[in-house]
Amino acid sequence: MNREALVEAVTDASGLNREEVKVVLEHFLTTISDELCKGGRVELRGFGVFSIQERRPRPARNPRSGETVWLEERRVASFKPAQKLKQRIQDIQS
Repeated sequence: MNREALVEAVTDASGLNREEVKVVLEHFLTTISDELCKGGRVELRGFGVFSIQERRPRPARNPRSGETVWLEERRVASFKPAQKLKQRIQDIQS
């Protein structure tokens, strides 16, 4: 599902007009991004937690040349699903 499909789904389910849903979705995503950029975390109960993970420098291998290269320290966004979401996904697969 892409952003436009998400807007359509929320529009259909909520009765709000498309432009209102777009604005709310943009603000929602911007708020999450801003909080992560500040080093914070966003916890949505029953859905999951967005947070920043620190990756230490480490050696890696260039797949084309086989040469060893060093990856610098970096920060990456991560998502850990809530138990409720994990269970819901498992129920669908069964």
